[in-house]
Amino acid sequence: MPVEVAPLGLDVLTRSPDKRVRRLDAAVQVVDAAARLGIPRLNAMIGWLPPKPDDEAADGSAVATEEHFAVAIELAGTLAETAAGAGVEITLETHMRTIHDTAAATLRIIDGVGSRHLRANFDAGNMFSTAHAEDADEALDALNERITYVHLKNCRGLTRGFDYHWPLAGGDLDYRRIVGAIIGIGFDGPYCIEYSGGGDRDHVSRTDLEYLRGLLADLGAG
Repeated sequence: MPVEVAPLGLDVLTRSPDKRVRRLDAAVQVVDAAARLGIPRLNAMIGWLPPKPDDEAADGSAVATEEHFAVAIELAGTLAETAAGAGVEITLETHMRTIHDTAAATLRIIDGVGSRHLRANFDAGNMFSTAHAEDADEALDALNERITYVHLKNCRGLTRGFDYHWPLAGGDLDYRRIVGAIIGIGFDGPYCIEYSGGGDRDHVSRTDLEYLRGLLADLGAG
C-alpha cells in the first residue's frame, strides 16, 4: 500500500536556539527517510504559538512577531532545500494555533522561502475554528496554485468552542461548495479525509469517503 503523505512535526518557535537546531536536524533526517521509503510528501507544522497571558483569545499568527516569522522562514527554507535534494515535497497545514494558521501567514512563509518544494495543505475545518483566519473562498483565492494537499473535516460552532464530531456532509461547512471551489483553482488531489471526532472513526471515514467520491463525480472531477 503506497503512503502518499507522512507527518512532520517541528515545534521550534518557542524553543531555545540549541533545541531548534536539534529539532531541525531530526526533521532533516525525516525528510531523507521519506525519500528512501518512497513517500512523496510530508505534511508539516513548524511552530505552535500559545496565547499571551493578557489575551487568551489570540494565538498562532495573531501573536506572531517579526522574529517568529523570520525564524519560521529560515527553518522552512532549510527543510525545503533538503526536500528539493531528496525529491520530496513539504506542505504547511493551515492549522489552528500555529504560525501558519491562516492563508496570509502560510503564504508569507511559502513566498518567503520561494521553493517549489514548500507548498500548502488547505484545511478549511481548522481555519473555521480560528477566529482571525480567512473564510474558505478568500483562503483558496490567496493560496491558489500553492495548494498541493487538502484535509477534509467538518465541525460546528458552539456557544463556547467547536464540535468536530461531525461527518463531512454535516457540520457548518458546506463541502459541496468548498470542494467545488477547490476544483475551480485547478487542484486534483490528493485529498485526506481527517475525521476528528470520537466514536467509530472507521465508520464515519467510510461514509465520508463515499460522500467525497459522490461529490467529485457530481462536480465532474472523476
